[in-house]
Amino acid sequence: TLEVVRTETMWHLLLLLLIGYARAYVMMHAPPSRVAATMPAAAADAVVVASSGPVAAVPAIAAAAASARARAVRMGRSRAKKVFQKKEAKAEALEVSKRAAPPLPPAAELPPPPPPPPEEEVNPGAVPGTALRILEYPHPLLRAPNAEVRDFDAGLQRLAKEMFSIMYASRGVGLAAPQLGINQRLMVFNPEGRKEKWLSEVVLCNPRIVDSGPGGPVEVEGCLSFPGFTADVERAGWIKVEYQDAKGKVRRKKLVGWEARIFQHEYDHLDGVLYVDRLSEAERSRVQPELDQLIAAHGPGGAE
Repeated sequence: TLEVVRTETMWHLLLLLLIGYARAYVMMHAPPSRVAATMPAAAADAVVVASSGPVAAVPAIAAAAASARARAVRMGRSRAKKVFQKKEAKAEALEVSKRAAPPLPPAAELPPPPPPPPEEEVNPGAVPGTALRILEYPHPLLRAPNAEVRDFDAGLQRLAKEMFSIMYASRGVGLAAPQLGINQRLMVFNPEGRKEKWLSEVVLCNPRIVDSGPGGPVEVEGCLSFPGFTADVERAGWIKVEYQDAKGKVRRKKLVGWEARIFQHEYDHLDGVLYVDRLSEAERSRVQPELDQLIAAHGPGGAE
């Protein structure tokens, strides 16, 4: 069967080859008018004239080219017209849809946006996972001297973790151990102020300022030991600090702007200094009535 198929295929190829030779022979020996009958009009004229000689063929070829150009121009214009009509129809449909849509109410009729959640620092009281609480002004332990951290053990790391928990619950960005009644030179802060940004957490033991720049702008500060109380305080614009981390490793860092302000605020707590001690005379006079209210609420000895 395979041999029969091969034989038939060879005969088909031979037949096609003979037909091709026959067509070529006819085209070579047929008169030009007969050849032109099988071609487009412009090309046919060129073939007929070309058969009478090269000189006569030039005008015919030029005419054929001109005819082709004119046809191309007509086709281009027709295509451009169709594209324009499509765009015009689309624009008209869009305009109709706009007219059909109900008009938006004026800005005055729109409901006001919901108020942002409160961000001021608060004293959370009891915090799950720790028995520590924030001491409020004028508690005497806020003014007591603070000893250096000596033991860099699991207890210190647990304390730092509890301090962060209380700080986040208070919506604060920094917290010093004396504010919890622990008189050690220990502080924590996170300039992001959010638990999910834990990579920004810093634990500082026995910190000290080794250099500082000129005073920065006067900005509003609050303190977890002064709930609901804020005042304008001037701080250094930048500082260079040295401290030990929770494992006792000595580290050095330059802090600028917001981070420098947080550090200086918490660092003051380690020296028994409160941020109200940094106020200008005019600012202190302005906030003194509020301080008197805190003293009246907690007494000269402060509150637990």
